[in-house]
Amino acid sequence: MKKITILLSFLAITLGNSQTNLEDFEGAAPTVTNTGFTSTNVVANPDSSTGSGNESANVLELITNGAGNAWQEAEMVIQNNTIDMTTADKTLTIDIYSTNPVEYMIKLVAGEVGGADTAQWSKTAAAHPGGGWATITFDFTVPADTTQPGYNPPNDKFGGIVFYPLYNIANNGWNPAADTTTYVDNITAIAGGTLPTCSDGIQNQDETGIDCGGPNCSPCGITAEIIEGFEGAAPTVTNTGFTSTNVVANPDSSTGSGNESANVLELITNGAGNAWQEAEMVIQNNTIDMTTADKTLTIDIYSTNPVEYMIKLVAGEVGGADTAQWSKTAAAHPGGGWATITFDFTVPADTTQPGYNPPNDKFGGIVFYPLYNIANNGWNPAADTTTYVDNITALPGGTVETCSDGIQNQDETGIDCGGVCGGPCYDPPTTAAPTPPARADQDHVSMFSSAYTDQATSGFNVYDALHVVANYEGTGDTCLASTPNVAGNAFAYEYFGNGMDLENQDRMHVDLFLSSEAPAGAVWQAKILQSPVGTAGDNILTVSLNSMTPGVWNSFDIPFSNGSNGSLFVNNVEMVQIFAAGAVNGYTLYMDNLYFHNDTPLGLDDFDIADFKVFPNPSNDNWNISGNTEITKVSVFDILGKEVMTLTPNRNEAIIEASNLGTGIYFAKIEGVKGNKTLKLIRR
Repeated sequence: MKKITILLSFLAITLGNSQTNLEDFEGAAPTVTNTGFTSTNVVANPDSSTGSGNESANVLELITNGAGNAWQEAEMVIQNNTIDMTTADKTLTIDIYSTNPVEYMIKLVAGEVGGADTAQWSKTAAAHPGGGWATITFDFTVPADTTQPGYNPPNDKFGGIVFYPLYNIANNGWNPAADTTTYVDNITAIAGGTLPTCSDGIQNQDETGIDCGGPNCSPCGITAEIIEGFEGAAPTVTNTGFTSTNVVANPDSSTGSGNESANVLELITNGAGNAWQEAEMVIQNNTIDMTTADKTLTIDIYSTNPVEYMIKLVAGEVGGADTAQWSKTAAAHPGGGWATITFDFTVPADTTQPGYNPPNDKFGGIVFYPLYNIANNGWNPAADTTTYVDNITALPGGTVETCSDGIQNQDETGIDCGGVCGGPCYDPPTTAAPTPPARADQDHVSMFSSAYTDQATSGFNVYDALHVVANYEGTGDTCLASTPNVAGNAFAYEYFGNGMDLENQDRMHVDLFLSSEAPAGAVWQAKILQSPVGTAGDNILTVSLNSMTPGVWNSFDIPFSNGSNGSLFVNNVEMVQIFAAGAVNGYTLYMDNLYFHNDTPLGLDDFDIADFKVFPNPSNDNWNISGNTEITKVSVFDILGKEVMTLTPNRNEAIIEASNLGTGIYFAKIEGVKGNKTLKLIRR
């Protein structure tokens, strides 16, 4: 009797876990979306004859596109059930029709537990021999496409299945894209039952309340609301290529128009611009929450003509400025005035560009593209169009943590800098740069200085991160800041297309500030190019950053004769390059008062009026310094900018004892009655 009881129990378990036909395409057609396929439709069985292997009336036809990607996919939502992969049976079977041999990869998605997390999905593959219908078994204990997210064997209940007809098992990859036609039917697996929903009145799955909370249901007590209605303070809207983007009066606020609001956002595209011209709006004091199961938003759109709108969600709370972490979808407007359009972000758009669907972030910005073409997954030609948007409605995600709240939050690496805020974290000067003396217009040519009128330029370009720092630390002054990258690329690049006359000037001035010591070998340079370019070569003026004192403004006056090509005739110079150079990074340099002039006030680093010489150099012992003026102070710095010695000789000669210094390169900043100079010292 005991043995019979055990046997019956085992039989009950076995029968309870038997496989069921979950989709045979004979009733209501399931939802099938494809990426790259030519078509995916339920059609008549291509061979329903007796003995064909499948006598069903209807099947799912999958036609791949030879002009698409090899990994084009077709995703089907399983109707009213799930595929249960929580038992020991990790297989499913599918009837597949193909006249030629084909290798199919199958992916299980939309897990009851894993949800939209791609790493929680599961993939396997199997071969079809060709020749018509065959029942193919897919064993999910065997992984496929292992270089991409996914896990095997699975242990979840899945609500979707994805077909890849162009897989290559031997290569763990893909056959070339091709025009192929296959058919699938009778998807059979252990039934997992319907997925717990957000409307079944039960606190199930990972809900934190009844039908709310967790990754699959809306937050408890939170419903969609108007995120922006354009009735209060106008949001910040920037456009690329549009004719204009302004908040204006509603073009049709009449009763029954579909939108009786007073104000709306007017978007006017430019027929002379690019098709992908865009208008980006910063969402005020809120975010759009796409972390729940509701991946939709609605927008009231006014258009007299049919139009297809692409919408992009940007500036994610987690993804930040990473374009691959933004999300795009599109929807059609019928024309004829106001219409409320639903944008479903489970459906991707513009898939050849970065972005992901469905999104799982809270977004602080939304971008409008009124010239999208859904069928082409691309763009209509640029045109002069006028549309209006209003009442952007979605789940609110809460206020956006900003880059100006004085708190190190989000993923910032400093207070209001780094991470999602972008740009390096600066430690700006606490005092303004020295004020240049008054000079007649003919005695100076300014590039960047609040004391003079800067030379007009016909263009400006930046090779590396260059920032204008206005009113830094409340000084009321403005300077430039840059952090050179690891390749030592240009700090900034100025171009004077109409020429810049420096004939009456004979030197360059610049004020530089380092928040911390610069790495060894770091220099600041100005490259003066003759017009026309190549006439007399380049004259490069150089300042060693290792000789500077960090934390204070360092002023330099450099005569043209001290450059790499001191004979360069500087009448009608065509361009000037300003940059921090050397294959170094890891520091921030500030620059102010960059100008050319023909007289030098005393008290600045003057490379011409004060003449100092050093010998022997290189030296095994001591260095002797002599000058044409009294030497008041000598400061010696190592290559890292650390001060290692200070002398106050107060005469025209000085001796720097090197016995306590190791071999290497040093810099001596010599201060004299008539001016200052920095000399390079080499210790053997």
